[in-house]
Amino acid sequence: MLRQWIHFGISALVSVCIFLVGLALVRQFTAKAYEQGKQMGRDITTELPAASKEVTIVEGASVGDVAKTLQEDGIISSALFFQLENMLKGNSKPYPGGTYTLSTNMDVHDINQILYGNSNAVSDKTLTIPEGYTLQNIAERLESLELMPANDFAAACKDGFAGYQSKYSFLKDLPERQNPLEGYLFPNTYFVLQNPTPDQIITKMLDQFENIYTAEYKARADELSLTTDQVVTLASIVEKEFTNADERPKGARVLLNRLEADMCLEMPSTLRYVVQKQTLSASDYKTDSPYNTYVHKGLPAGPICNPSEDCIKAVLYAEEGDWLYAVLKDSETQTFVFTADKAEYKAAKETYKDVK
Repeated sequence: MLRQWIHFGISALVSVCIFLVGLALVRQFTAKAYEQGKQMGRDITTELPAASKEVTIVEGASVGDVAKTLQEDGIISSALFFQLENMLKGNSKPYPGGTYTLSTNMDVHDINQILYGNSNAVSDKTLTIPEGYTLQNIAERLESLELMPANDFAAACKDGFAGYQSKYSFLKDLPERQNPLEGYLFPNTYFVLQNPTPDQIITKMLDQFENIYTAEYKARADELSLTTDQVVTLASIVEKEFTNADERPKGARVLLNRLEADMCLEMPSTLRYVVQKQTLSASDYKTDSPYNTYVHKGLPAGPICNPSEDCIKAVLYAEEGDWLYAVLKDSETQTFVFTADKAEYKAAKETYKDVK
């Protein structure tokens, strides 16, 4: 009897181990499949030129029927992608039908809002958020376009952060800071429905960040032992400091080298983010803030703007070199002298001291 119980126990233990291993494999496969699916979505869709057009939908049309019509009319580039998006969101309702003004700038959510009659009117306004805008810049632009008060947008970014954090994996491990979404409100041109809510704007921007920050970028960040937040923070500094696209990979290398050498980054853009002015005074450099990279070593407390994909790539694929210093030598071309030698750095500062 004892032998039977021992045999039973061993068999049960083996079964549990097999189950756990199988579960781990399923989770791993699911994660890979999800990333591959997102990449496939990017591959099968192409960006269409901005255009608006009237589209007629037959009453009772299925998701597949509408997808086909939208592709034929040039509103979307992939009927398959439209169907997949609706399937993933659990939408299979027939459409009520009618004639609608649609734009190639709309995403699946926008199109469905209109076709299902959830939007009383359509705005042909596009919202362009330039690369390097801060959260406050975005809020002010929304107000200038009479889309919403700046304070409403800024408050929604803070008050709704817990909800966005649960939805987007790249936000999950962020430390506490004043503007937690800073860096992730991806700069782009967006189609905006009439009277949008702050959440609709924020979601569009976070969705776009999720789209551009691919599995390849995540893997490369892991190779460099950088978190997503560290990559975005570095990219935001590159965005503000090195506006010449050709020199951004060099600029990124300067930052990475200074971090590795345990030096202060000494980047004025991080200080400007705190004091909110372009021209810094002697007293500003003594400001006690986790964003003051003249006083504190390492990265600032978080991103200082919302960087472009080019700046993210510059960090992930920084040019190889031993540079520790960068001195602006031409304000028109925004080109720098890069050097690893402190004496050369001081000489360059003296040579180009009048360049602003």
